[in-house]
Amino acid sequence: MHRNRVVRPILTALAAAMASASLAAPVTISMWNLWTGPDGADANKIVHMFNQSQSKYHVTHLTLPWGIPYYTKLETSWLAGKGPDVAVMHLSRMGSFAPRGLLAKITPADLKAIGVNPSGNQFYPLLWAHSHYQGKLYAIPIDSHPLVLYVNLTIAKKAGLLQPNGQLKPITSMAQYEADMAAAKKLGYIGEGLENTPGALTPWRLWFGLIHQMNAHLIVNGKPAWGQAGVTALQDMRTWVKDGYSPLNTNYNAQLNDFVGGRSLFMIDGVWERPVMVSATRKGELRFKYAMMTMPKFYQTDATWSDSHSFVMPASKYQKLSPQVKAGVLAFLNFWVHHEIVWTHGGEIPSFLPVIHSAAFKAEVPNNEYFSSAKIVRYEPQYWFSGAAGPMETDAGNIFPLAISGKMSVKAALAEFASKLEALMKQPAPK
Repeated sequence: MHRNRVVRPILTALAAAMASASLAAPVTISMWNLWTGPDGADANKIVHMFNQSQSKYHVTHLTLPWGIPYYTKLETSWLAGKGPDVAVMHLSRMGSFAPRGLLAKITPADLKAIGVNPSGNQFYPLLWAHSHYQGKLYAIPIDSHPLVLYVNLTIAKKAGLLQPNGQLKPITSMAQYEADMAAAKKLGYIGEGLENTPGALTPWRLWFGLIHQMNAHLIVNGKPAWGQAGVTALQDMRTWVKDGYSPLNTNYNAQLNDFVGGRSLFMIDGVWERPVMVSATRKGELRFKYAMMTMPKFYQTDATWSDSHSFVMPASKYQKLSPQVKAGVLAFLNFWVHHEIVWTHGGEIPSFLPVIHSAAFKAEVPNNEYFSSAKIVRYEPQYWFSGAAGPMETDAGNIFPLAISGKMSVKAALAEFASKLEALMKQPAPK
């Protein structure tokens, strides 16, 4: 037989095999995130679960430094058409991306592909509303991560602050909260380890929630609008340090270490420290009982600061996703939303109500103690300068600790912050 007659069928078979293998190769979906903490491990798990659940798509994900580095790189990469197919974004940062046409609108057809009712009634209303910008949906929210109250129940018991059922007596006013801290102080404990060093962000986030508890707002008609509520909230926080309930010169790590070390009655912090508490408990390193509670109503209305992680896609005028890639992104988001129970291990409250109402979440401790926080969250207004690691947060982090630590008067600090805020509002948004 002629040699070519032998080789030709082999080559034909090889080409067919290669074509078959090419057809079977999964479509690669690139995802960027900023989860450098314990939540990164939960994200890894969900991505791995998705990749193992099917063979049509494969998600690769890159974790970048939290804050300014992440958002700067995301912005520049999408402007250059070389960014990820899908990215994590704080809802508080939508106001700096959506107005500039950097984000793709999410359509009813997209929502159906994600397995979500286009009406959005499967999500907490406040969270779903903030996933929109000027009436258009740009993000799929995956959680809410508000400030909550951490309580050392062992200290509370010694101070006579527990009910017969072992839970903290309800806190219904700022005066009562301060009385509880005073009772702990008499026993030699820290009342509330509020961070108060330069760059501290907890004071800003707490203050933002507190002014909403007094039915005030940050900005109205383009002007600072907190009025007396802002003064009252910041003055009360100043009192905690002035009266010795919160130690002077406490930074974030000290605030956390004092609570985990059993030295503080209370800690106001984000739900993201839940993994620290759970891990310490499992290892036998936590020598006290604790609880995580929805923020008390210190004033007239239930409210607490919050942000939310979400998934967003690039606008097609900068980076056009192929139909296959977009289908893969939507399939991944479908999987993530319906497997949010895994994401709750980082402390976040799921966004998807079917997960919230599941038996698995009802058994998730301590998340099931504070999940009602999602009903009272308040988000920063959608401006180009607001949100996580934005200019407004940076200014507040530099100014508010000065008032709390007594290095600047409360009124002077708020006047300085108002001046910075007015300057930001006058600046044109980046293009």
